[in-house]
Amino acid sequence: NSAVSAMEDCKVAYNVAGRYGGGVYIGGYGTSLNVTGGEIKHNKVECSANTAYGGAVYVTSGAALTMNGTEISNNTVENGSTGDARGGAIYSTSASKIELTNVTISDNQAESKSGTVAGGAIYADTTPLTLTDCTITKNKAKAETANKASLGGGVCLASSELTVSAGEISENNAVNEEGTPQGGGIWA
Repeated sequence: NSAVSAMEDCKVAYNVAGRYGGGVYIGGYGTSLNVTGGEIKHNKVECSANTAYGGAVYVTSGAALTMNGTEISNNTVENGSTGDARGGAIYSTSASKIELTNVTISDNQAESKSGTVAGGAIYADTTPLTLTDCTITKNKAKAETANKASLGGGVCLASSELTVSAGEISENNAVNEEGTPQGGGIWA
């Protein structure tokens, strides 16, 4: 099962999901989404058990995401219980690729009351990630429990390859006042 979809100058905003992909969910081998322009903002994954992934976009199982000139802002992934929270803006696992060009990712947050938090902006697990002339700024990974980690305020990589050309990764924050925050900008 495969599909190629495109969005141009669209707005995806104020959506809520219970576990995966507050604004957009992309899954399945051969499936791809090409986004040009537009905004993905104020989306939320709100979970009180298990795990919460991808405040704006969730990409999995061999799918691909390509973006050019898009703004991704003010999205949150929040776990109010014992589970993890990953990818305030984008979460990917076993995706074929994520390629972002001239994309601004700002003011997104991943937060958990008592789980590990990873990737305030982007969490990439076994996914090739390419950033070209992108701005990743003012994102936050916030864990609230002393024995849990906050990893990658901007970008968190798990068994993934990152390629960056130009752009800026600044003012991101991995926060845990009692725990082990690591990698304000990038954790690999």
